[in-house]
Amino acid sequence: MRGLYLSQSAADAVSCCWLAPKAQIVLAKKMPAKRIIITVYLPENSVFVANPQQVTIRFPNGQMQTRSGLQPGMRTASFDVPPKYQTFTGDLPVSLTMKVFFVPAKLHINADTRQLSMVLRSVAFL
Repeated sequence: MRGLYLSQSAADAVSCCWLAPKAQIVLAKKMPAKRIIITVYLPENSVFVANPQQVTIRFPNGQMQTRSGLQPGMRTASFDVPPKYQTFTGDLPVSLTMKVFFVPAKLHINADTRQLSMVLRSVAFL
């Protein structure tokens, strides 16, 4: 996995994992499914208020899907599982690309100089 950052502070309002603008993650697909639902958190800062997030998922077969207009707060995005992977179970590597990101240090939030796009809260298969 690349582009996935664990929370650095126990005092964070959200838990788990910040994503870089480009992230490669492996999803544990334990059952047949036609949809992937990701739940994310976008902080209410000047970057996301002015620029809603856009997320593109890329599957191993190269198929891509994009969801746009994610505003600050807790949000969900739903993606179709390509037919080739609907009955597949096991580790499913995907790439996530986000259009909008911020650097906390540049916004004077803290000293963090990483490019952060959103917090990944959960992934569900339906």
